[in-house]
Amino acid sequence: MQFMCLIYSAPNSGPQPGTAEFGAFMKGYGDFTQKVKADRKLVAGDALQGIETATTVSVRSGKAETIDGPFAETKNSLVAITCWIAQIRTKRSNTPQ
Repeated sequence: MQFMCLIYSAPNSGPQPGTAEFGAFMKGYGDFTQKVKADRKLVAGDALQGIETATTVSVRSGKAETIDGPFAETKNSLVAITCWIAQIRTKRSNTPQ
């Protein structure tokens, strides 16, 4: 089974990149990523560009329109994705599915 993790964050929240606090903040995620890579379970993963680079695409009356910026104001934005393969154990048995 494959899982996709969508990582959301509020702009300028939490420790900022380049600080010692940010390194400690990201250590758990980095450790997990290294583990799934070592186990050859990582399918894909990457950071996304900030919402200031967003373009909204919509189709109205058969015509595509593009608008710079996100479609809706939100407190959190999608900042990264990761996808990995995992085995799921059922409640009835301890056998991987």
